[in-house]
Amino acid sequence: MKMFLLFTLLSFSVFADEICEATGSNAFEMPAELVHAMDAVELMQKAITPTQMENAFCKTHEVPEYDWWLENHGNDNRANRNVKGFNFLDQPTFLMDAFRDIVVNMPARNSSCTTVLCAVDEIWGSHIGRKILYIRARHGYNTSEFVFPNTRRFLSSELDDIMITLGDLPPEFEMIGQRGNQRMTLEGIGVTLNGDPTVIADSSIKFYDGWRNASKFRRRYGLFHEFGHNVSFIKGKLDSSPGWRALRSCPVSTYGNSNRS
Repeated sequence: MKMFLLFTLLSFSVFADEICEATGSNAFEMPAELVHAMDAVELMQKAITPTQMENAFCKTHEVPEYDWWLENHGNDNRANRNVKGFNFLDQPTFLMDAFRDIVVNMPARNSSCTTVLCAVDEIWGSHIGRKILYIRARHGYNTSEFVFPNTRRFLSSELDDIMITLGDLPPEFEMIGQRGNQRMTLEGIGVTLNGDPTVIADSSIKFYDGWRNASKFRRRYGLFHEFGHNVSFIKGKLDSSPGWRALRSCPVSTYGNSNRS
């Protein structure tokens, strides 16, 4: 079985090299990991292996300093405001806006907190609340379970994977979420996309049952892939443009070559 997989991959690699040589490029290289059959399958399907992704010099590898960012941005525009029973005093308006968006359907509270950070710590605990706030405030994605029906709370480690992947986006795409408040949720237990339990996410961007048990590689790779669809949609269906069609002359994976999008 391993020999068959390796032969299939080698055949595909030759095919890809022949096409790429015609265009003066070589987008398909054989990593040492291909001695393992499962790595061969990963490369054929996803174009890169876990080790290649983790060793990429342009890749973000650490969770961003979200506490520092939350405490040091937006200080030029501050105000007082009451949101869901929290009486905020002299807080950055953009943080209060983000907080309002992540507690839409949460019952109002009677709290003594006067800062947004205190409020998210009280609701979720600092390891989760500040990450949810950061993702919404900096990137425009709403990961809160208090907004959309039939959704679950993310684990702290899952939010880490999201923040690391968001860090891979170019600076001009930092606030990429549509209208600054796009849904990014973990759907309810048992929810799949079109009945396929192997799909962990889609371009909307929703995460499905398989997300929670997926490896860090699958989560980060899958999310970055969905960002590609998301950017294409936000920027006007880029995958239908002549420029994108021209790039498809050199396939990089079986999945990537399956259709234009």
